[in-house]
Amino acid sequence: MLWELGQIKIRLGTLVSTNYLIEKVIEPSIIELSNWVNSQWWYFLEHPEVPPDNNQAERSRRLAVTKRKVSGGSRSMERFQHTAKLLTVVQTCRRQGRSVIDFFAQALLANSNNYLSRPSLLPEY
Repeated sequence: MLWELGQIKIRLGTLVSTNYLIEKVIEPSIIELSNWVNSQWWYFLEHPEVPPDNNQAERSRRLAVTKRKVSGGSRSMERFQHTAKLLTVVQTCRRQGRSVIDFFAQALLANSNNYLSRPSLLPEY
């Protein structure tokens, strides 16, 4: 994989240096793009802890999309916003490894009893 990255870098360098028009007119843009590509696009090759895809974001949206398709969508903007907030709580609890039912139970108890503090979705450090 690193060999392929090296080949791409060599080809970009060759492209920049082969033509006078490219050197004088387009070179700054290509060099800028090349620098960005080298620092961003291939970052995951040098840092294995960084995923090369956007699958986590896609998986996070899957619950909302599935719910919308099954239910036929929302009839009003207010209902859409309520659904979005509920799904946000569900997804956040799941990602934090917390029980969704426990979170909602604590929220309902706190709402009915002024002496209880409301649960937070912010992680505790």
